[in-house]
Amino acid sequence: MTKRTDAIAAKKNTATRQSHPYHRQQPARAARNQNAPAANQAAPRARQAAQVPFPYPDMLQPTRSVGKRSFVVVGQPTIPALQILTTVLYMTQYYCELVHGLFEARRAQREGGQHFVNKFPGIPNHKFQVNQYKRIAGKSWPVQAFYEEEKRRNEWNVLFEGWDCSSIITTRKMNTEEAETCAMRATFLESLENVLLPNKKTWIRNARYLCSKYRKDAKHTFWQYEDLAFYHSAIQSEQEMAKVFYFCFSPRMVAPPIFHYSALNVVEAEALEYCYQQEANKSYAELNDRRQWVPKTNNGVCENSLYCKCNARFEKLYASRNTKNLQPRQDGTLDMSGVKRDDYKIVVECTDECGCSQNCPRRQLQKGQTKALAVVHENKDKGFGLRAVERIKSGELICEYAGYIYCPEHKTQKFNEKKDTSYEATFEVMNEKKVVIDSIHIGNVSRFANHKCKPNSMFIEVESRKSVSEPLIPRIALYATEDIEIGEEVTVAYFDVGVINATGTVKCECGCTPCIKHFPTL
Repeated sequence: MTKRTDAIAAKKNTATRQSHPYHRQQPARAARNQNAPAANQAAPRARQAAQVPFPYPDMLQPTRSVGKRSFVVVGQPTIPALQILTTVLYMTQYYCELVHGLFEARRAQREGGQHFVNKFPGIPNHKFQVNQYKRIAGKSWPVQAFYEEEKRRNEWNVLFEGWDCSSIITTRKMNTEEAETCAMRATFLESLENVLLPNKKTWIRNARYLCSKYRKDAKHTFWQYEDLAFYHSAIQSEQEMAKVFYFCFSPRMVAPPIFHYSALNVVEAEALEYCYQQEANKSYAELNDRRQWVPKTNNGVCENSLYCKCNARFEKLYASRNTKNLQPRQDGTLDMSGVKRDDYKIVVECTDECGCSQNCPRRQLQKGQTKALAVVHENKDKGFGLRAVERIKSGELICEYAGYIYCPEHKTQKFNEKKDTSYEATFEVMNEKKVVIDSIHIGNVSRFANHKCKPNSMFIEVESRKSVSEPLIPRIALYATEDIEIGEEVTVAYFDVGVINATGTVKCECGCTPCIKHFPTL
């Protein structure tokens, strides 16, 4: 781990190694700004938590370390067994929090002199400025991001967590986790520049090499996109999931999307209780009247295939409606040949009843998103879309469709009539539309996947929990139906071309043949 302990060390480009969760370097360029007015050198007055507007209710207070959880529960369940789940995070009201380990970002929120009017849930709106350097000289700071140097390939620009762009320094490259992220980002942008979006080459290169316009303007919209990428990736990291990026390649950037980011489903207490009482929540032993298990040889690729219960659960719970049992291959990918959008289909994952490890091929959703994704503003008509930052194989899990899970029957008629259903997903196999996932206000990057009449991915229901002691919450995941190369847009078919004869006013401009031409009115 690299740490710069003073300005002299930074100027000499010397480095020492120490154990620390972040690669650290000191914003030494701040020392050059010694002629700044004295008023700017003064430390800003500490801000009280009550003065920080929503959505930063606890931005100045320490937050608990979330750790790897199964889902979030909002409200207080009345069933005693649901009140003490160790794999669940309980909240009275959900809001996106600043990740526990980002201590310098939290300190900057309290003491930083640079104020931003933007209000993005879970992201500080104060940062340290370069003229605050002398007051905190001798300290070191975690790196937020590295950016390539176009002409000096052995150097890069360093942005620090909690600091605005005025503190960026240039230093020699080194092997760090952030360096791997920088290289992955560069490969993605290069594929867009050379192959997929050559008409946006100038703006892609501006983002890749950090043009002077961005470096000189701490309040440029570009930095809002960068902050979303950093803080949302930190939330992903808590759940051991891959990074996410945000981009807008335009001379006049549109404002980034505002929503509460969550890598996990957020479940209303009433919906949790409903799911807990369903037949599918039972263990296989209970479904089978606790009869002795007879080892079988046709249980697929489970590590402990003789005792895998997945196919047996499928036969007990889902087979009666001609539902397809989508089973993974040895590498964890699904065989998507012949699978259609409107088929009844489900993936049943292993639990502790199967006796396999977390590395079992039949536990892909439990592992979560493993390939980095990018949210990109495509154009005025399409808005934001989702693109692959790493190559994704056909049948591979892309990510979960995470959001707010509730039961419509527990809502008022007025709520159900006026709600925006464009971000809602229902279940055809599990619970038969009794439970809804809504990502309009709470969700992850899956909410940005655009429609295409010939898509390269598909939403599939998944029965997934690590242990049968956990309540079974119905889940939906996005799987690739064909290979998706770096930079390609991830698309889904929200409507079936062969069924829909839409007469809506919104045109579909996916460019496919055949095409639905117009989206139906929802």
